[in-house]
Amino acid sequence: MNEGLRILKAIRQHSCRDPNRSYSELFAVLYETDLYHIAYGRVKSNLSTKKYKKVVFSKLSDSIIQDVIQQLRNDCYIFNQINHDMRGDLPIKILMDYVVQEVIGLLLEAIFAPLFTNDDLPSWSNYSPHVVLEKIEQNLPQSAWAIRTSFNPLQIDATKNQILSLLSQKIIDKKLLKLLDAVLQSLIGINRYNLHSLNQTMDISASYLSYVLLDIYYQPWDAFIISNLASIQLKTITRQSSDKNKVYTITQVELGNLKKSSSFQIANKNIIVYYIRYGHNCILLLNRKSTSPQALWIKNRIENFLYNNWKVEAKYFNLHGVNITKNSLVFLGYEISLQCNKAVFLLPMKHILNLLLDYKFILYNKNKGIRPTSQNKLLIKSDSDIVQHYNFILWNLRLYYSGISDSKQLGYIQYLLKFSCAMTLAHKHKSTVSKIFSLYGQDLTVKSFFSSKKVIQLQNYKDVSLFKWQNTQYFFDPFIRYK
Repeated sequence: MNEGLRILKAIRQHSCRDPNRSYSELFAVLYETDLYHIAYGRVKSNLSTKKYKKVVFSKLSDSIIQDVIQQLRNDCYIFNQINHDMRGDLPIKILMDYVVQEVIGLLLEAIFAPLFTNDDLPSWSNYSPHVVLEKIEQNLPQSAWAIRTSFNPLQIDATKNQILSLLSQKIIDKKLLKLLDAVLQSLIGINRYNLHSLNQTMDISASYLSYVLLDIYYQPWDAFIISNLASIQLKTITRQSSDKNKVYTITQVELGNLKKSSSFQIANKNIIVYYIRYGHNCILLLNRKSTSPQALWIKNRIENFLYNNWKVEAKYFNLHGVNITKNSLVFLGYEISLQCNKAVFLLPMKHILNLLLDYKFILYNKNKGIRPTSQNKLLIKSDSDIVQHYNFILWNLRLYYSGISDSKQLGYIQYLLKFSCAMTLAHKHKSTVSKIFSLYGQDLTVKSFFSSKKVIQLQNYKDVSLFKWQNTQYFFDPFIRYK
């Protein structure tokens, strides 16, 4: 029953011992039934996080699995183009596409094990964004400049070909490569994935395969930062002349036995003290003694790499340097700065207000001031459902932004949503906001639609005590129901 797991464990061990090892005759791993049960469990778990979808899970029987395996044996399995906005029941064929993708993802994670087991470089598929933010908090005080890059993978064919090229370096099984080509073709609409409203990362519905493939895609980029720029020491970047051309001489030091890690502290001499990437977003933290010209030089090196190696033009990535002692930067939905040698995380208020404006929870009055408004999409719901919808938003905002340094910022957002909820109830009952508060109280306590003995009230963020950073791998998008 566990033969598939045993094979994956062996592949993972071989990969860790010899990262450059290539593999043949891997396709037979896809014939192991136990991997499909494991993959189905992961897919089911992922889909269950999408509570806004009415997904009906069919029982995954051995006969269904054997039918898929037979199609794979006969080289006639066809992947459907995935519609990421699918609603209603999930067809069994689409469900099995997700399961097969997840099995392939399990195999790739074993083949590329060093990439997915490096705690210094958290992989997109296995770690929470809060793990990344916590690492930034730990390393930011050692820095003065940050270079932030956000890739925009719109060159779909180039991305597909690049991934296949990287896969073929370790996989020499032609049948498996052909299947991977078909998988990539079904996932080709990578830019059509929904983005998480808060952190702007791809929000993938069921299988982690897309995360795995994109982590592999960015492997050369990670290697360039770790193996190339990491070897540059602060003192080796010096002004050659004082003219306007700002020419620099660079002495590349030998790596020697430098550990390939995202943290590059060698007697505080390295210009890059920390590097981390999460999905399409990455940050390089430069030494606290670094200067603006040195940050510009690093930025130019990165631009040259992206153009020369990936033929990516500047319009496809957002690259800029920030003096974090004077300015803030937004990364994974947080506004980050360095104050008194301490990392400060704030709510990106402008972004959150724009979300509330886009999804019609607030509007601008004639004087350009902000005021709450009723949510017309909820008028057909029961009173308890309306309050629960607002609680869903408030709780998931509170959960994702548990790391902010000033929790009072959430108080203003809660105030706007509280009055929006009251206005929605007033609109539904053709009443006024003051009467709604008189009827339900300031916390809008209503009776449950299903039980008159159960009451539901609007959540107060002050009543919730949380750790600063959450270990949960997935964060619900608070506004997923309004997209």
